[in-house]
Amino acid sequence: MKKNTEYLPILKQDLKDLDALKKNLEHSYHLCVKIGVKNKYADEELDLFENLATRFSRTLSFLINRLFKNLDIVELEDEGLLLEVLEKSRKRGIVETIDELKEMKILSDDLLQEYITKNLETLYKEVFIYTSNLLDIIETTKNYCKVKQY
Repeated sequence: MKKNTEYLPILKQDLKDLDALKKNLEHSYHLCVKIGVKNKYADEELDLFENLATRFSRTLSFLINRLFKNLDIVELEDEGLLLEVLEKSRKRGIVETIDELKEMKILSDDLLQEYITKNLETLYKEVFIYTSNLLDIIETTKNYCKVKQY
Protein backbone atom coordinates (compact mmCIF):
# COMPACT_ATOMS: atom_id res chain seq x y z
CA MET A 1 0.00 0.00 0.00
CA LYS A 2 1.36 3.41 -0.96
CA LYS A 3 1.62 5.96 1.82
CA ASN A 4 2.16 9.66 2.13
CA THR A 5 5.28 9.29 4.27
CA GLU A 6 5.69 13.05 4.66
CA TYR A 7 2.54 13.06 6.77
CA LEU A 8 3.50 10.13 9.02
CA PRO A 9 5.10 12.34 11.72
CA ILE A 10 1.89 14.34 11.95
CA LEU A 11 -0.17 11.17 12.30
CA LYS A 12 2.22 9.84 14.95
CA GLN A 13 1.81 13.07 16.91
CA ASP A 14 -1.96 12.76 16.52
CA LEU A 15 -1.78 9.30 18.08
CA LYS A 16 0.18 10.72 21.05
CA ASP A 17 -2.36 13.52 21.41
CA LEU A 18 -5.17 10.98 21.24
CA ASP A 19 -3.56 9.07 24.12
CA ALA A 20 -3.53 12.25 26.22
CA LEU A 21 -7.17 12.97 25.39
CA LYS A 22 -8.09 9.36 26.18
CA LYS A 23 -6.36 9.54 29.56
CA ASN A 24 -8.33 12.68 30.51
CA LEU A 25 -11.58 11.19 29.23
CA GLU A 26 -11.02 8.00 31.22
CA HIS A 27 -10.32 10.02 34.37
CA SER A 28 -13.60 11.92 34.06
CA TYR A 29 -15.47 8.77 33.12
CA HIS A 30 -14.27 6.88 36.21
CA LEU A 31 -15.35 9.77 38.44
CA CYS A 32 -18.80 9.69 36.87
CA VAL A 33 -19.02 5.89 37.15
CA LYS A 34 -18.86 6.38 40.92
CA ILE A 35 -21.86 8.72 40.69
CA GLY A 36 -23.84 6.60 38.26
CA VAL A 37 -26.89 7.55 36.24
CA LYS A 38 -29.60 9.22 38.31
CA ASN A 39 -32.68 11.34 37.81
CA LYS A 40 -31.30 14.20 39.88
CA TYR A 41 -27.70 15.30 40.44
CA ALA A 42 -26.09 17.50 43.07
CA ASP A 43 -24.27 20.56 41.73
CA GLU A 44 -20.86 18.95 42.30
CA GLU A 45 -21.98 15.87 40.39
CA LEU A 46 -23.20 18.02 37.51
CA ASP A 47 -19.77 19.65 37.42
CA LEU A 48 -18.16 16.23 36.97
CA PHE A 49 -20.60 15.29 34.21
CA GLU A 50 -20.03 18.65 32.54
CA ASN A 51 -16.31 17.89 32.54
CA LEU A 52 -16.96 14.43 31.11
CA ALA A 53 -19.19 15.89 28.39
CA THR A 54 -16.55 18.46 27.43
CA ARG A 55 -13.82 15.83 27.27
CA PHE A 56 -16.10 13.48 25.34
CA SER A 57 -16.84 16.15 22.72
CA ARG A 58 -13.22 17.26 22.46
CA THR A 59 -11.95 13.68 22.08
CA LEU A 60 -14.60 12.73 19.53
CA SER A 61 -13.94 15.87 17.51
CA PHE A 62 -10.19 15.24 17.52
CA LEU A 63 -10.66 11.62 16.48
CA ILE A 64 -12.99 12.39 13.57
CA ASN A 65 -11.84 15.81 12.41
CA ARG A 66 -8.12 15.42 12.91
CA LEU A 67 -6.93 11.83 13.22
CA PHE A 68 -9.30 10.15 10.75
CA LYS A 69 -8.68 12.90 8.19
CA ASN A 70 -4.91 12.68 8.64
CA LEU A 71 -5.19 8.92 8.29
CA ASP A 72 -6.85 9.55 4.92
CA ILE A 73 -3.94 11.76 3.91
CA VAL A 74 -1.35 9.17 4.93
CA GLU A 75 -3.24 6.43 3.08
CA LEU A 76 -3.63 8.67 0.01
CA GLU A 77 -7.42 8.67 0.29
CA ASP A 78 -9.46 11.60 -0.92
CA GLU A 79 -10.44 13.87 1.90
CA GLY A 80 -14.19 13.91 2.07
CA LEU A 81 -17.18 15.13 3.95
CA LEU A 82 -17.97 13.88 7.43
CA LEU A 83 -20.01 10.90 6.25
CA GLU A 84 -17.22 9.85 3.90
CA VAL A 85 -14.67 10.09 6.70
CA LEU A 86 -16.90 7.96 8.93
CA GLU A 87 -17.51 5.43 6.16
CA LYS A 88 -13.76 5.01 5.65
CA SER A 89 -13.40 4.27 9.37
CA ARG A 90 -15.91 1.45 8.83
CA LYS A 91 -14.02 0.15 5.80
CA ARG A 92 -10.83 0.12 7.89
CA GLY A 93 -12.57 -2.02 10.49
CA ILE A 94 -12.38 0.65 13.18
CA VAL A 95 -16.16 0.63 13.62
CA GLU A 96 -18.75 -1.93 12.54
CA THR A 97 -21.24 0.68 11.36
CA ILE A 98 -21.07 4.44 11.14
CA ASP A 99 -24.40 4.84 12.94
CA GLU A 100 -22.89 4.97 16.41
CA LEU A 101 -20.29 7.56 15.39
CA LYS A 102 -23.05 9.65 13.79
CA GLU A 103 -25.09 9.44 17.00
CA MET A 104 -22.06 10.46 19.07
CA LYS A 105 -21.43 13.42 16.75
CA ILE A 106 -25.06 14.53 17.02
CA LEU A 107 -24.84 14.23 20.82
CA SER A 108 -21.65 16.27 20.85
CA ASP A 109 -23.31 18.98 18.73
CA ASP A 110 -26.38 18.93 21.01
CA LEU A 111 -24.17 19.47 24.05
CA LEU A 112 -22.72 22.59 22.50
CA GLN A 113 -26.16 24.02 21.78
CA GLU A 114 -28.00 23.06 24.95
CA TYR A 115 -28.36 25.73 27.61
CA ILE A 116 -31.14 24.41 29.84
CA THR A 117 -29.85 22.33 32.75
CA LYS A 118 -32.84 19.99 32.66
CA ASN A 119 -31.97 18.93 29.12
CA LEU A 120 -28.28 18.77 29.96
CA GLU A 121 -28.91 16.10 32.59
CA THR A 122 -30.51 13.91 29.92
CA LEU A 123 -27.61 14.54 27.54
CA TYR A 124 -25.11 13.73 30.29
CA LYS A 125 -26.70 10.31 30.69
CA GLU A 126 -26.15 9.71 26.97
CA VAL A 127 -22.54 10.87 27.24
CA PHE A 128 -22.01 8.48 30.12
CA ILE A 129 -23.31 5.59 28.01
CA TYR A 130 -21.38 6.52 24.85
CA THR A 131 -18.06 7.22 26.57
CA SER A 132 -17.17 3.56 26.99
CA ASN A 133 -17.95 3.03 23.29
CA LEU A 134 -15.73 5.96 22.34
CA LEU A 135 -12.91 4.53 24.44
CA ASP A 136 -13.29 1.23 22.58
CA ILE A 137 -13.18 3.02 19.21
CA ILE A 138 -10.00 4.80 20.29
CA GLU A 139 -8.36 1.47 21.12
CA THR A 140 -9.46 -0.01 17.79
CA THR A 141 -8.06 3.04 15.98
CA LYS A 142 -4.74 2.74 17.80
CA ASN A 143 -4.57 -0.99 16.99
CA TYR A 144 -5.32 -0.28 13.33
CA CYS A 145 -2.48 2.25 13.20
CA LYS A 146 -0.14 -0.16 15.00
CA VAL A 147 -0.87 -2.95 12.50
CA LYS A 148 -0.28 -0.51 9.64
CA GLN A 149 2.95 0.57 11.37
CA TYR A 150 2.02 4.24 11.66
